[in-house]
Amino acid sequence: MIESFDIGIFTSTYLIPWGINISLAVMVFVVGKMVANILVGVAVKLMTRAQMDVHLEKVA
Repeated sequence: MIESFDIGIFTSTYLIPWGINISLAVMVFVVGKMVANILVGVAVKLMTRAQMDVHLEKVA
């Protein structure tokens, strides 16, 4: 089994597709977290401007 192991085939079959999928998943997570933080900041500013209850800001 070890004698027939080809690193080139293994790389092109498994490592490259998995690497692409994992890197895309990490990028989606990071971008989503940034968007969520921006939305929370906007919501807090809007609630502060509207003089909403402080407890609502902590929930957002």
